Amino acid sequence: MNSIVKGLIVGGAIAVFGAIIAIITLAVCGWTVKPKFQMKTFTSAEEVSSVYVRQDAGNVKMSYYDGDEIVVEYPENKLFKATVESKDGKLTVECSKKWYVIGSFKLPETVIKLPSRLEGKPDVNLKLNAGSANIGDGAYGNVNANINAGQFTAGEITCATLKCNINAGQIKITGVRCTVLDINVDAGKTEIISADAVNTAVDVDAGSVHIGFAGTQSEYTINVKVDAGSCNVSNATGTTEKTITVDVDAGEAKLDFAG
Repeated sequence: MNSIVKGLIVGGAIAVFGAIIAIITLAVCGWTVKPKFQMKTFTSAEEVSSVYVRQDAGNVKMSYYDGDEIVVEYPENKLFKATVESKDGKLTVECSKKWYVIGSFKLPETVIKLPSRLEGKPDVNLKLNAGSANIGDGAYGNVNANINAGQFTAGEITCATLKCNINAGQIKITGVRCTVLDINVDAGKTEIISADAVNTAVDVDAGSVHIGFAGTQSEYTINVKVDAGSCNVSNATGTTEKTITVDVDAGEAKLDFAG
């Protein structure tokens, strides 16, 4: 290898190293990329029986309002893509980054507004890979939240079933009234301040679950299995049809009761 080629290799390596140092220095100093977003609006008067939301970045908020149409307000630009459509009774909202850029920027919020007049309360299927998602107060059908990362929050909701699978991240629900409550935590943290459910199943592989139940503990038939970690309640026979099943491989399950 001649001296010219060696010089080019060394020079290139120095240039790359210098660029890395410059990027790190700018990031430490708070340098960000702030791309411009165009806010778009999707409207539909069609009745929907289900809502599917996939969020790879940014924040999404869903709630009921007094209007007559479904309204979705969402950002889009060359770096961020959103797909919104309503077809055959299913509203689909998918948000994802098209490119990854150096630096950081805050995405404008995606807002989903559902008419309060909807005759049948829609099922909600949420897949959150990053960012955050919020479901506002109100009644829904079956709610299924799959959280790979990020944060899922909900207000006071009523639904047929609430199933949450969390691989990492956080779930916080103010209140839920449902027939079936199913919480599966691989890692991360789940907190439900108030839960009124007939059948509850809690499976903790790692991380923590904290649920505050309506009524007294004596009302519930409780079955607990702990391999490692902890649970603050023990097996018991209840006075009503309500059941709680807890399986802890590692981590913590904490159950409180209002009575």
